[in-house]
Amino acid sequence: MDDTLTERELEEYNLERMAPQDRREVWEQEHLNELQGNPAPRPHGLPLDDTERYAKFLQDQLRRDQHDQTMRVYDMETNDNVEHAEQYRRSQELLRQNEEWEDLAFRHRQI
Repeated sequence: MDDTLTERELEEYNLERMAPQDRREVWEQEHLNELQGNPAPRPHGLPLDDTERYAKFLQDQLRRDQHDQTMRVYDMETNDNVEHAEQYRRSQELLRQNEEWEDLAFRHRQI
């Protein structure tokens, strides 16, 4: 039986025995690589730790919040445009009605 460890097995062995802070630094570097567009597979096969799960949760939450905020802004713009158009129509109607009344008042004075 061969007692020689492969490079991957050696890396897994080292990561499993690392101090939590050192392991976290490895995971942070992997995450940084992913953000920079250089994703590296997780060769050591270790599961995500709570720090990574929380980071992924925050990232997903941020995406949802940004989407919700974008939709609220879109809704506000749409509602503002609709309200502005309705207000404009009401103003035009009031102006037209005011002109009619002034015209009627002028005619009444002429009689």
